[in-house]
Amino acid sequence: MLHVGNGNYVTKDKILAITLCESAPMRRKRMIAEDEDMLIDCTAGKKTRSLLHLVDGFVVSSSVSPEVLVSRVDK
Repeated sequence: MLHVGNGNYVTKDKILAITLCESAPMRRKRMIAEDEDMLIDCTAGKKTRSLLHLVDGFVVSSSVSPEVLVSRVDK
């Protein structure tokens, strides 16, 4: 399990990609996922710093930076 912040966890084998959320395509991806009820918000009201793209099409927003998440996956 990968800790994505604020007491939330994601199964490591379901993660396709971990991306920054600051680029326009990633902001669009987040908005589309939100409109299609495919967004899981794990930020607890904090600033979104990364997006985790899952194999089943869901997108998880996290307040933890992508660098930290990748280091947690590698442990």
